[in-house]
This record gives sequence, C-alpha cells and structure tokens, in this order.
Amino acid sequence: MKHLALIGYPLQHSFSKKYFERLFKDNGITYYDYSLLELTVLDGIKEIVAQHLLCGFNITAPFKQQIIPHLDNISAEAQTIGAVNCVRIKNNKWYGYNTDWQAFMQTLNPWTDRIKDSLALILGTGGAARAVAYALRKMNIEYRMVSRWPSKDACFISYDAAKQLMQAQHTLLVNATPIGMYPHIDASPWPYMEIIDKCTLVYDLIYNPSQTLLLRAASSANIPICNGLDMLHIQADYSWKIFQL
Repeated sequence: MKHLALIGYPLQHSFSKKYFERLFKDNGITYYDYSLLELTVLDGIKEIVAQHLLCGFNITAPFKQQIIPHLDNISAEAQTIGAVNCVRIKNNKWYGYNTDWQAFMQTLNPWTDRIKDSLALILGTGGAARAVAYALRKMNIEYRMVSRWPSKDACFISYDAAKQLMQAQHTLLVNATPIGMYPHIDASPWPYMEIIDKCTLVYDLIYNPSQTLLLRAASSANIPICNGLDMLHIQADYSWKIFQL
C-alpha cells in the first residue's frame, strides 16, 4: 500500500480526502490511500512523514511557503511562485511542485473575454495568492495583491487603495485568504461590499461553503461568481500525475 496525505491546519473544511478516495474507487486503484494530517507546526516534518510512510503529500495553509526549506528539489514554477502545494518523495528525496497556478488558470479560462480588460485585486499575500498572481501574469492580466500590511513593492497595496481602484475601473476580485471558510462562514475578506458592483467577476478560492458571504453579496449584485471547487479538483488531478512519476 502507498500512502498519500494532505498536510495543513485546519483541515476540517477540506474535501481533498473524499476527492482522492473517489478517484481511487472510480479507477479501481486499491494500492493507494489518502489521509488528512493536521499539523500546527512543521517542526519534525521529516520524521512525521516517515512515520506515516508517505510517498507524497499535498500541503496547504499555512505551510505552502514554510515547506520550501525542507525540500531537496523544487520545480521552476514553484520556485518563481515561492510556494509549494505538492511534494513527491522518491529515494528519500523531496521534490516540490505547485499545481495551484495551473488549476486557477484553467478555471479562469472560460471567463477570459469578460475579464481581459480588468484589473485583478488579489486578497491575500500567502501561497495561494502567489499562485494566483503567477497565473494572472501568464494570462497577461494586470493585478495588485491587497494586504493589511504595508510594503514597498508596487504590487502590494492596502485595502483603502484597492477600494479606490475598484471605484475607478472594472476589477476581477479574487479572494485568496481563508476568511469566510467553514466554520467561520459569516466573515468576509472584503470590507467594502457596497462597491462590489464594479466587478467583472468575483472568484473565491474557498469551496466550503460553496457560496461564501463574499460570493453571496456578489451574486445579489448580479455579478458573476466562481468558487474554488473546480480548482481543488484540477490541482488534485495534476498532483496525482506527479505522485505517479
């Protein structure tokens, strides 16, 4: 039996285990299993992975950036993004990849005509946000990363600055934070709901619940919405191909 897992914290919202179990069942695969491994820190990660006999794992918040120093090799895309969500283990070597950017770009492709002249506002600056930014660069879509913390980088702006930009032009709003995720479903990452009608599309990477408070507000304003469920499935499919290398 070969063992795979999702590592992160918290994981009570995650559908990853169910998705992989369905993938295994549908394809008659009986020699792999997939588990959820909640860790609050990465201390001793090598020993923990060895104890669970993992041959690979997905990694989610808050560890997509923290895992990098533990790797023996990292793909060019993951290196550029600065975040890893998939680790393959072979001959005791850890190989890091990022499949989030491919999945995000693939789910955004049907909306290309609608968003091509939009400025993307990415809420968050963590691993998921960095993958989104990388995909948007590939698509030649201008973006800003919205943060509560000041930065000298021109791509990082405050929420007040983001509000002004949204009022001035059409925007693609992407939530790449965990705010609004189960069980905290009454929270929103965007404090200016009254001007959300300027958006060409509101995309929330959260998939549990299927419609966050942010997406419900956008839908009420007749703005097209997209959640992160398809992105989850696609990045898992890419990860599965990597695990089999």
